[in-house]
Amino acid sequence: MQLFLRLSTQWRHGFNGPTGLDHNVTVQFIDRSGYSGPDWWRVMDEIQLMERAALMAMRGDTDGN
Repeated sequence: MQLFLRLSTQWRHGFNGPTGLDHNVTVQFIDRSGYSGPDWWRVMDEIQLMERAALMAMRGDTDGN
């Protein structure tokens, strides 16, 4: 969760608002936090899950579309 919160300034935006996190920065954050191997992928999966939930909330999407 802390890593996701640190990425809060790294949203990419398009004409219709946020489109997702800048994954170039996300990878750097995970690497610099010392994760590797299976833990690295677990953290990335968790961040992407929170990213999708945040995008749904920002769009007012309650059914995942």
